[in-house]
Amino acid sequence: MCRRVRLGTFRAMSGSGSAERWPRWADPAIAAGMAAVAVVDLSAMGSTPPPWQYATALTMATALAWRRRAPVVVLLIVLGGVLVHDLNQVPLNNFYAPLTIYPAFYAVGAHRALPVSAAAAGGGLVLLALSSVLEGLPVGDFLFIGLVCLGSWGAGRPSGDASPPPSRRTAEPGWRKSASS
Repeated sequence: MCRRVRLGTFRAMSGSGSAERWPRWADPAIAAGMAAVAVVDLSAMGSTPPPWQYATALTMATALAWRRRAPVVVLLIVLGGVLVHDLNQVPLNNFYAPLTIYPAFYAVGAHRALPVSAAAAGGGLVLLALSSVLEGLPVGDFLFIGLVCLGSWGAGRPSGDASPPPSRRTAEPGWRKSASS
């Protein structure tokens, strides 16, 4: 017998950032993919980067494995990696940087309640502004990056209500029953 999900529960199941949307192994898989991209990106540079740069890039990428469980911590780790690059006066013009920054902002929007989420996103923008000053970027570059980060955060916010989507334990009773019952 084919099991169907009732359409009335589709919004709860596919709500932005819901735990039901992705399997548990997806976050470590995303982090492993980003780590591979970071290593390839650094290896493809003209000169050999120092070992600390590999360590920082891998830390930024592997932090994404906890993006649903600890999104604020992940955002701090990723932005801390950006600041490490800046403090060592290494421009962050790598491909892996936005691939870690934007999902971290998205995760904060998707997996935390609005007050915590907004405070974390605001704090993240302050850290990005500090990074832009340390790197000597023009204001326009910070504004562009900041707008993309805000867009990523906003894309993660649940649509409709301001509360995070329900978890599996609090989902509507009977959501796995077939449509014919």
